[in-house]
Amino acid sequence: MSMTHMGCAGAASEMHGANRQITDEAQRGTYVVASLPQRAAQVAQQIVACLSDFAYSDRDIVAVEVALGEALSNALRHGNESNPAKKLRISFVVTKEKVWVRIRDQGPGFAADQIPDPTTPENLERLCPGRGLLLMRHFMTRVQFHPPGNCVVMMLERDANRDRRSC
Repeated sequence: MSMTHMGCAGAASEMHGANRQITDEAQRGTYVVASLPQRAAQVAQQIVACLSDFAYSDRDIVAVEVALGEALSNALRHGNESNPAKKLRISFVVTKEKVWVRIRDQGPGFAADQIPDPTTPENLERLCPGRGLLLMRHFMTRVQFHPPGNCVVMMLERDANRDRRSC
């Protein structure tokens, strides 16, 4: 499938299960895609294009790009175990005030509160899980995992005064 970047409102939508609605107040969509990095990246590009259409700041666009990349990577690798037969369901709403994204994989889920803190001294120089979650929580206003842990919902409030801790 080839897609050209034409902004959210004008982008071609050839992905299975694509359902998009565009109004002056909001752009929303739901995509069901194979667990392939290139398919997930195409949806991420669609979402980022919507932010550009609403003239979000570069800071907010980068925040969403980073958090979305981490969440999609986790869903692909850990949730669906890189199995292209499994699907990702990605839904989003972009308004002038906020961005909302939900990613659901077909994996068994996990307990986010059981993931080690990668910033503790004993984990700083180890390859331990949790760095992606740290980035998602850092860049987004809100990140929630829904039982059984195979669905993440992230929200960013436009130009919110987020605590910009160093990672």
